[in-house]
Amino acid sequence: MNPENQQLNNYFYNQHQSSPYLYSRQVLVPATSIYDFYSLFNIGSGAFAQVYKGYELVKLMPAKYREVALKRINLAAITDPAIYKTTINEVRIFTNLNHQNIVKCFRSFEEISRYSQNKYLVLVLEYVNGGDLQSLIQVIKKD
Repeated sequence: MNPENQQLNNYFYNQHQSSPYLYSRQVLVPATSIYDFYSLFNIGSGAFAQVYKGYELVKLMPAKYREVALKRINLAAITDPAIYKTTINEVRIFTNLNHQNIVKCFRSFEEISRYSQNKYLVLVLEYVNGGDLQSLIQVIKKD
């Protein structure tokens, strides 16, 4: 194991010892809340969603983590039924795409906020360093 992975391993091992979400008799279960991911920090936001960078536990012994982007769509903020339907359809299509030039969607899940009772759709995405697509397009247009 390389030193960086070992360091992450030690850091996360201490954090998830008391987590009631990830373990069921030492069997890894899928996360059902954005709070089941480690070291979350906000990297972007839009009209209906926020995007976080975090780490997901993908293997127990030895512990292995993958860097992910979590797109958390606030379904309560989408008041137009047509936009709501379009959003759900786009997510359904996106989760089934598999191409080297498209960010991979590992899975998605619905979440009810512990605090506001708002309903969210969370996409667990491949993390791609370098900013968002819109910023990249603007840089290319300037050149």
